[in-house]
Amino acid sequence: MIETFRKRSLPWWSIALFLLSAALLATGFAVTEIKSAWVSKRAIEMLLMALLVGVPCAVLAWCRRWSAGSLLLIVWGILAFFHLGPAVVLTAGLLSAAAVGLGAFLTNGLGRCRWALSWLIGLLMIGGTLGWLLPWPVHYRSVYLVVLMVVVLCRFRILLRAWRDTRAAWRLATRRAPHMAFVALLVAGLASTMLWMPTLQFDDTAYHLGLPTQLLNNHYYRLDVLSHIWALAPWLGDTLHAVVMVIAGVDGRGAMNGAWLILLLYFVWTLARSLRLAHRERWLAVMLVASQPGLFALLGGMQMELPLTVCLAAAVVLVLREKQGAQRTDAASSGLIPLMLVTAGLLALKASAIVWVVPLAVWALWKRNLRHDLKALGVGFLLCAVWAGSSYAYAWGLAGNPVLPLFNDIFQSPYAPPVRLTDMRWFDGIRPALPWDLVFKTDRFVEGYPGAIGFGVLMLTAGGVMATAVSATARTVFVFLLVAFFAIFLNIQYVRYVFPVLTLLIPLALVGYTAFLPQGKRKVVAAGLIALAALNLAFYPNSWYGYRSKMLWPVFTLKKTDDSIHQEFLPEQFFANYLRTNGDKDHSVLLVDPNRPHGGLFAGHAMTWSVYDFELAPMIKAASDDSSGSAWIQVLKTQGLTHVLSPEKEANPGLMEALTLLSANPVYQAHGMALWLLPPEQRGYPSLFTRRDEARKRLWWRTAI
Repeated sequence: MIETFRKRSLPWWSIALFLLSAALLATGFAVTEIKSAWVSKRAIEMLLMALLVGVPCAVLAWCRRWSAGSLLLIVWGILAFFHLGPAVVLTAGLLSAAAVGLGAFLTNGLGRCRWALSWLIGLLMIGGTLGWLLPWPVHYRSVYLVVLMVVVLCRFRILLRAWRDTRAAWRLATRRAPHMAFVALLVAGLASTMLWMPTLQFDDTAYHLGLPTQLLNNHYYRLDVLSHIWALAPWLGDTLHAVVMVIAGVDGRGAMNGAWLILLLYFVWTLARSLRLAHRERWLAVMLVASQPGLFALLGGMQMELPLTVCLAAAVVLVLREKQGAQRTDAASSGLIPLMLVTAGLLALKASAIVWVVPLAVWALWKRNLRHDLKALGVGFLLCAVWAGSSYAYAWGLAGNPVLPLFNDIFQSPYAPPVRLTDMRWFDGIRPALPWDLVFKTDRFVEGYPGAIGFGVLMLTAGGVMATAVSATARTVFVFLLVAFFAIFLNIQYVRYVFPVLTLLIPLALVGYTAFLPQGKRKVVAAGLIALAALNLAFYPNSWYGYRSKMLWPVFTLKKTDDSIHQEFLPEQFFANYLRTNGDKDHSVLLVDPNRPHGGLFAGHAMTWSVYDFELAPMIKAASDDSSGSAWIQVLKTQGLTHVLSPEKEANPGLMEALTLLSANPVYQAHGMALWLLPPEQRGYPSLFTRRDEARKRLWWRTAI
């Protein structure tokens, strides 16, 4: 059993570490330039939103003697429903219900966390199954709706039971610590406002949106690894986003990320419970997790670190449960198979998660009688291969490298240079002052500003170390998190990649802080951590440059729409919409601005001047140096391009000359950009869209191209 930690005198070194971390945090604000990175207007807007939502809920709850936390949850839910749209929210709800129904087949006997694990494992089952079907033209709204509704109807009794159990657990959790629950839910709601924003971040528009838009418009995924070298990378997260998009007909990132947010906060709560924290400290953990500026950036995008954090938290919870010696009667009711599936979910989201899977496996299987688990292990490995292996299988079968473009110096795939892929921006090395640097020099470790990951690193690292003096369980969790952190950070100093580890450090740190003061003085800890959360919220714009502009407040006050935001940040969206309506079935558009390779918006029809297109990029680079236009004519005609999207100002002179010689016409002009159409007689055939369709060429063996 996990021991309940007792109030004890902490070693002098842990107390000294706590005082040192607090002093360093205060010193950092005094001696660094971080104050100049603070956007005070955005912080004031965040405060106003908190007051406008929180104060009426608190007053109404006090007057009517309602649960303030529950009322706040309802208000945030209504706001999300309004800003995201009913189609998107209802679709995400249908997907989640089907996931719970499916996952419940594998989660019998898992107690209070059964339904959240069912939700998570069900999402893995749905996304993993669809992964094998991506190249085939079966991705239609009607198909998705019928399958999901059949699952929901067949599992309706289970879903009803899940609802009743969840409602009872919610009432208990909010009743035990109502004030702290209110504060935590207020902070979580503020974080959820990022779900209302359109998808704008660079990696999403350049890559992640490619899979969902292709399923929506083409009804299959082209596996076009030539146009983007990451096209065959693990795709579970993007596949689930695609389910919402195909059914709702619009970008459903906000609703899907909302599901991940709920699961994340639940598993943080459950991890805090597994560490024997009281209800107040559990809500403190939820509050601190939700206040992280890094979480704001993840909620506004499609990066895999958000679902990775969910899976890692769930895996740690399951390992701790297994270590408690929970009674198992057979393989089906054991936590081993769910643990294997959740761990496989890490690999289904990102190949580099192998550095977490290995220590998790060692930890879970340590001192376990494996002879009694052979059947469960066999079944688990089979299910993991089915639900987490599709991207690796397609990448190996089509490109010869299961983790393309990684380790191509070993696999030698012809689709990428035979070198180890690295990004030298994030190889600055690790120094003894790393915790200080992560807080006050964050721009060295991510595309952000100082404070982009919040200010908890110094304080929470100290709390985590303090926790090692409290219990053996806390020591084990701390060692795992330490290994998980450096397994990533020694290879690449990019802080977003270790966001899941830093998040799980929060409930562990609270173990140390709880033991630091006697029961009667723990309100001091709560007050200090609430102040830390407020500081994090004040610096949320530093996590992504777009948040530093006046974006969230106008959306909150209904003065700004997605179209006006796209006009400012992503005008390519208007051209993608135009081509979706007016383009030929096999049109191919070239995005010639190397700083704006937003090809993910165009459903596979866009080719970009990007470092990830190893075939086309050198040709465009050579053509851009030729002012006569002849090199551009060669590229446009031989590559089978039908459209060119270029900026109206500072357009390449050679390109403009080539378009003139080819008698191209500007068919759509807006927001400082122009879309040029090449006459049919000046195009090469087949189009580049058709020639690069690996799914049709390699898998549709009965279909003529």
